[in-house]
Amino acid sequence: MRIRGPFLASILTALAVATSAAAAEAAPPSYVVLPAEQPRKVWYGWQTLTIAGASLGVGTFPAALFNVHVYAWPPALTGMVLSGPIVHWKHGRVGRGFAVLGMNLGITGTALGLSLPVGCIFEKCDGFYFQYMLAMSYVGAAIGVGIDAAFLSTYEPPEPHTARRATGMLDSLVPMVDVRPGHTVLGVAGAF
Repeated sequence: MRIRGPFLASILTALAVATSAAAAEAAPPSYVVLPAEQPRKVWYGWQTLTIAGASLGVGTFPAALFNVHVYAWPPALTGMVLSGPIVHWKHGRVGRGFAVLGMNLGITGTALGLSLPVGCIFEKCDGFYFQYMLAMSYVGAAIGVGIDAAFLSTYEPPEPHTARRATGMLDSLVPMVDVRPGHTVLGVAGAF
């Protein structure tokens, strides 16, 4: 019976070592792997929306208050069509600016072309309906501005450069003038 105690202790020790080794292999690592950081995107569509909204206000408020549709419509529509391309060009995206200009002109022109059929749907088709042309041109320009602001007004900024000092670079260079009675010194002082 004396063998039973040490024998039982040996078996329990071997069992504990085996289960701890198996548990260590099955356990997940104690560190967490973070996903790669997604590139940061900058959205500048708010600038396009601001300019287009101001242009729409320039065209609709005077037209509604003073009934001057003929005079307010061209500058308002021009501002709405050109707002996106100008903002893209300002951000250095020249190709995208010209693409948006073509898109805005195409959508607005298509909407203007559809103004006569839309006018014929709602009224007797016997004349030119300027109000439908106004409404459809604003709708077309608004669709173009919406597509531009929602899908085309983003970019990934370049990685920031860390400032490193190059070896042998001159930190400052200052002219030095020392004028006293009896001697004059002209020179250049610098820090390296």
